Amino acid sequence: MGLNRPMTDAEKALRSEKSKAFWRSEAGLALKKEHGARFSKWNVTRHRPLAERQASADRMRIMAKTREYSAEERQALSDRCKKRIQDGWARSPMGEAEKEFHRQRMMGNQLGIGHKMPDDLRKRHSSRMKKNNPRHTQRSPGPNKAETRLDKIIAPMGFQFVGDSSFWLPRGPSGRRRNPDWIYKDGSLKIAILHHGEYWHRDEDAEALAMGDYAFFGWRVLVVWEKENRDSKVNPELEVRISDWLKSQIGNCDDQRAA
Repeated sequence: MGLNRPMTDAEKALRSEKSKAFWRSEAGLALKKEHGARFSKWNVTRHRPLAERQASADRMRIMAKTREYSAEERQALSDRCKKRIQDGWARSPMGEAEKEFHRQRMMGNQLGIGHKMPDDLRKRHSSRMKKNNPRHTQRSPGPNKAETRLDKIIAPMGFQFVGDSSFWLPRGPSGRRRNPDWIYKDGSLKIAILHHGEYWHRDEDAEALAMGDYAFFGWRVLVVWEKENRDSKVNPELEVRISDWLKSQIGNCDDQRAA
């Protein structure tokens, strides 16, 4: 049973009956009697101001992270979780096949455009990221792991990473400014490389607009997809492709200068 699958009405009814039966049993009644005062106090704390509840939650998270559990406590917790799963009180953990399915869906490289993040969700996500990370609103923190791997390939070729928002093109025909990931260090050559993740860049219309903005200002752009740069080792085929493309672009620029 997957963690993301909602419970059916039958499952909800079964869980409700199990809960009622437990609290009517001797063990449930004894638990109520033993912890009645604590439950009453907990009900009062539910009406505390938001700031106090947030501070209490922060303290609990710190305690959970810093407390060292003994081997007996960890084993007891594990046994309790397994029993809850067997009794139907908790959902079983995802198997390897289901984990791989959700991993691929997040990457968005094999399940098609239907799994692309909707525009409204993308806007809410972007707004939340800017609100939670105000210091990164104007400038990105730097290359991620995939970009770092690609940088090891193309930095020796003469490319400089500018995907941290340190370089922007003016507004093009689409009305948007563009921030390439790498530009060629020779400022007289308008050559750039974009590193695209399939999850964020499956929209062909948006891709065409982006390419039009770069072409409008005379930039020659190569797109490298994340699926080409996913392995931890250097991809020799990708390295050859980028090198050949760069040589052709430099040759075209030299021919234009000579003409």
